[in-house]
Amino acid sequence: RWLDVVSPSCVRCSTFTSGYGKTVYGGSVLASDAFIAEHCDVDVGTGRARLAGPFKGEWAGEMRYFSPREVANLHGLDSGWRLPSRELTRRQLWFTVGNSISVDV
Repeated sequence: RWLDVVSPSCVRCSTFTSGYGKTVYGGSVLASDAFIAEHCDVDVGTGRARLAGPFKGEWAGEMRYFSPREVANLHGLDSGWRLPSRELTRRQLWFTVGNSISVDV
């Protein structure tokens, strides 16, 4: 099982699925370029970074999931589009913006 790791300088990330935040297959996590250089294997052709080994508990503060707002931004929704954050949990927001929006390509 491999976790897809991206940094702010990356130009790609995995899709966001209903498993986001729940499984390693649900989408990308965000980390610093330094973390990726030290702990990940990077495919030169695709730029995809994967943890070089099993996840270690001490890395918990080094990586994070994208916020629902960041996922919405990646899907091309402008900042004027409001998430129903008072009515839905974080998981429900990820599910909403990850699974039910067609992305312009």
